[in-house]
Amino acid sequence: MERNKRLSKIVTTIHVEPYLAEYASRKFNHHQETGAVMFPPGSCVYCTVWENMSRPRANAAPQLEDGNLTIFLPSRRAGMDGGKWKDPAYFNYLSRRAVSEIEAELREVFNLDFRRTLMKNEREAREKKITRLEMVERFMQQYGLTSITEDALLKNYARYVNRISPQKKRRYKKNTRI
Repeated sequence: MERNKRLSKIVTTIHVEPYLAEYASRKFNHHQETGAVMFPPGSCVYCTVWENMSRPRANAAPQLEDGNLTIFLPSRRAGMDGGKWKDPAYFNYLSRRAVSEIEAELREVFNLDFRRTLMKNEREAREKKITRLEMVERFMQQYGLTSITEDALLKNYARYVNRISPQKKRRYKKNTRI
């Protein structure tokens, strides 16, 4: 009984963009008993969750249970990194600001993984005559993404490529012959 109660306190549900929830549920491991997503220790998402864990205030609104991503709260001991220990049974509150920071970190991890996959497969695509659209479809199948379109991901990648290596605009010179 006590174990089940403790397990229910160290799991929380947050609401993030649907494609990020799908990505996180496929990318990261799940807790065996609760089925919650467990971020690997040392990852940026893990550290963001741990930094933003706090005790719920007495006048705080109860945390919503209608989110689309259930996460397992990290439990770091004091001896590991010299910091204080936050017991997730008591420090189990994530504010709206914390959820937005976690969502931003998840988006960054998603974009990094997506862009790395496309850049790594560029050479293969040239050799085997595979289009970027087919590579995006493979990525979407790998992570079970259904809530975002291929076009949105392709546009995101095109914006990234243009930001990294912008094309120079051609200068037109007037020919003034006298």
